[in-house]
Amino acid sequence: MQRHGFDFAFIPAGLVSETVEFVQLGERLGYRCAWIPDQTFHRDPFVLLAMCAHATNTIGLGLGITSPFTRLPVQIARAAGVVDEIAGGRFRLGLGTANVNTVLTPLGIELKNPVKRLRNAATIIRRLIAGETVEFQDGVDLVRGVKLDFALSRPSIPIYIGTRGPKTLELAGEIADGVLVESLFNAGGMPHVLDQLQSGANRGRRFLGDIDIVAWQLIQVTDDAISAIQNQKAWVTRSIQVGPPEAMRRIGIEESVISGVLEAIQRGDTPGAVARVTDDTVRCLMMIGDPETIAERVARVFEMGANTVTLLLLGPMDALRNTLIRFANEVMPAFD
Repeated sequence: MQRHGFDFAFIPAGLVSETVEFVQLGERLGYRCAWIPDQTFHRDPFVLLAMCAHATNTIGLGLGITSPFTRLPVQIARAAGVVDEIAGGRFRLGLGTANVNTVLTPLGIELKNPVKRLRNAATIIRRLIAGETVEFQDGVDLVRGVKLDFALSRPSIPIYIGTRGPKTLELAGEIADGVLVESLFNAGGMPHVLDQLQSGANRGRRFLGDIDIVAWQLIQVTDDAISAIQNQKAWVTRSIQVGPPEAMRRIGIEESVISGVLEAIQRGDTPGAVARVTDDTVRCLMMIGDPETIAERVARVFEMGANTVTLLLLGPMDALRNTLIRFANEVMPAFD
């Protein structure tokens, strides 16, 4: 298992060419993997990753995440196999439940049996990628004699589970090759993650060291931390809304902030919700500061048990590019 790995993730809001060029930049800077989400309705991530595969040679290419609630496991396996073929075995597949407010509700989809659906999806996808003819039925998912009509370039693709929930963390420990854990690096967040993963690993008779534990963190390298913190309070508000609340408490966010944000959102008062977010709240969920500050916080994440840190990059492309470059040039050398 590689130690001290660094990935990056971003929402591909720009043109296809901008996405490809950004991933190429990440490859030149030495990042391990670039992750693109399937969490809203931007350009299709499988297509984007295939384009990136054509234009790169060494960087890993991850879908982080897609969901069996919005894509059938058979279709996920089919698309994953094609991207992995184009990438020469560099593809990584992230599975999760999808954001309820921004994805499932607009599509009229209810979040039912999330752990079971993720377990089923991982099972079906792995069997299809291995070249099997799959018969699967358990009352939730149904596959009748399906086999992919093409030979895959490799018989397995790493499957990651993206989650902050305890039951899904246990599932990741039991069955996944890796776990994408967002913003749980502060206070008691990482020990809780490791406890849940270990519980699942014990059930699956696995070693915790076999799981790529990825700390998925919003990081901004800047010499003006005060302004950056103010600019990120809207994102922190949405993160508190997604929760779950116990995860927010565990990383040190005050109860009054959590309740104040949730109550304001329930009233439809988004500005009021953002106003309840303090500077310390932002620091609980994000790493913002100069290179030395960021390196110290990243070092603590590795010390607590993460294998990989993924920079979750939000904002305009110029700001994303600046952080990607500064982190590679001014933070990553501390971990050589």
